[in-house]
Amino acid sequence: TNAGGGTYGAGGATLAGHAALIDRQVFDFLATEVLDRLPHGLREFLITTSVLPELTAGRCAALTGDTRAAEHLDAIERAGLFVTTLPEPEPTLRLHDLLRDALEHRLLRERPHELPQLLERAAKSEPEGVRRLGYWLRAERWDEAARELHLQTYDLLTASQTATVERWLARFPEPLQHSQPDLLLVRTLVSWMHWRWRDMIAAAQAAAERFEQQARPLDAMAARAYG
Repeated sequence: TNAGGGTYGAGGATLAGHAALIDRQVFDFLATEVLDRLPHGLREFLITTSVLPELTAGRCAALTGDTRAAEHLDAIERAGLFVTTLPEPEPTLRLHDLLRDALEHRLLRERPHELPQLLERAAKSEPEGVRRLGYWLRAERWDEAARELHLQTYDLLTASQTATVERWLARFPEPLQHSQPDLLLVRTLVSWMHWRWRDMIAAAQAAAERFEQQARPLDAMAARAYG
């Protein structure tokens, strides 16, 4: 039911408010019961957009190509579907994290081949750098992720977030950490923060050589300057 306050009507909002108190398996069961009762188009829309932390008509349309994105968001909000409305200039919805997990699990189970492409589209439309980095990493688009980490490293280190940079760096395959030029430059900067001068010089020299091989002279110049 819907307007009568049943499975995903007003009662859905109550469930969302108390979701933290519900065993995860029970919540997943409830989410499944809700999903199976949704109209097919809305269900597919939710599954496809599960990679987004917040839903706006513009980002959902860019991700899915669905011109009815705004209508779907209105339907989700009316249903009280484990959703929070955020105070943003553009109407923005955030699904409960556990429901998003259940939706993405459906995506992986039913259409796993679509996930990398969806993550790439999400990255291209994501304005926030750290989230964009997360999308590139999940999609295993290593060069794009490495360039993004390179760009984000300066602000993170300025904010004394060296450990955060190191955690991001560790998510790349080990061979890439020592061969991809953007990652070598990140290693240069991290070594600098720890006063590991030999490591810094070695990483900077290797980064400069690889930047030159890729015809990126300004980045090569920067790497040599750090060295």
